Amino acid sequence: MTSSDNRAQQLCFTARALAQTHPLSSAAYDYRRSFITEELLRQPNKDFVDWASNCLLVGYCLRRAEENSSGVSQAVSVIDPVLLRTLAGEVAAEISSGRDDFFLIEPSVMLTALDRLISTELDKRWETAQEHASQQDWALIEEYLAWSLLHGYCLRVIETRGGK
Repeated sequence: MTSSDNRAQQLCFTARALAQTHPLSSAAYDYRRSFITEELLRQPNKDFVDWASNCLLVGYCLRRAEENSSGVSQAVSVIDPVLLRTLAGEVAAEISSGRDDFFLIEPSVMLTALDRLISTELDKRWETAQEHASQQDWALIEEYLAWSLLHGYCLRVIETRGGK
């Protein structure tokens, strides 16, 4: 394993550990609650909403782990939930299209960490999802959970950066 892989693995471990302590700011906590409420209205299966909510939390915690690893102290500057949602969605789209200046440490490390966390979350859900979803539906679930994890990461980016 390269040092880059080791660093990504350590960030993933830290993010999962942080997720167990629910280290959300007040704004992020409120945002996650509204996310769950809205998704329960949209999603046909409550399990999928629970999974997406957990992915959002893990993604948020990955950013917190990145902040700790980089030594950059971040203060919350955006608390409006509508603005958080809008800007986090925009940043997620930009990261998905290749923009990498949002990362505090090497983009290759962060992209590896994001990929690993997404894979881990999907692997944990595969067996249960087979009971509820066709292969075609599973592809949609994969996309939904990956988006939720990236969105959680971007939520923290926006919450502390105040904009793009």
